[in-house]
Amino acid sequence: MDNLDKLDFLYKEIAYAESKLQPHDTGHISTAISWMQQRVRETQEEIRNANVHSEGYKNSG
Repeated sequence: MDNLDKLDFLYKEIAYAESKLQPHDTGHISTAISWMQQRVRETQEEIRNANVHSEGYKNSG
């Protein structure tokens, strides 16, 4: 699974988890959503870093 597929999967899982939130007794779902949102940020950073390295490689040749 590449990083773009990972982002797509995470966005869908976050949306699904958000649809299951209730006013009571779903704190564990909120925690899971927060964790997945952090994974989205980390994956976006990985993509940005890969693009920076890729651009640097293209410009060096």
